[in-house]
Amino acid sequence: MLFVEDNDIESEYKQEVPPGQYICMYYHDGGLEEYSPSFELIKDYLRVHNYAVDGKIFQIYKIDVTLTSNPKETLMEIQVPVRPIGHPPSE
Repeated sequence: MLFVEDNDIESEYKQEVPPGQYICMYYHDGGLEEYSPSFELIKDYLRVHNYAVDGKIFQIYKIDVTLTSNPKETLMEIQVPVRPIGHPPSE
């Protein structure tokens, strides 16, 4: 993840992470293309604590193949925007 000024980079890949409440989790030995069992843990947490997903889920490489030659050393972060069930969705 990079922090940049609004006009520093023009790219279709530039994403703004909206403000709000997030549930985050790290996991390793996986990739963006793979479904991680970590998603099931997050879904269980949301259900138990009465939260709903409130926007786009972000999956971010923290350590990828540009930093290690060992795929088992990759590290990902999942960021899930949430809101308590019964509260209106964010805009």
